[in-house]
Amino acid sequence: MPDPRIVDCAYVEERVQQFLDGELSETEADELRFHLDACAHCIDGADLIEAYRRLVRRSCASHAPESLRLRIITQIHAVQVTRIEIREV
Repeated sequence: MPDPRIVDCAYVEERVQQFLDGELSETEADELRFHLDACAHCIDGADLIEAYRRLVRRSCASHAPESLRLRIITQIHAVQVTRIEIREV
């Protein structure tokens, strides 16, 4: 694992998604925090990613219309009914 004093932007860019998801070890997360505290470019990038995530979460809060949900369920059932299994005898 890289020393936090020498973590570069490329290292941060490769791991920022995992960092934001809380998927890094504590040591790796500390390395990224150390770099982000000192690098305006990387913190701006991380902030932008987080803003996109918030936008997607807000957009996904809406529910599909009931008519769409029923059409999808109908299509799923149609596909399940038309499935044919061939077994060797």
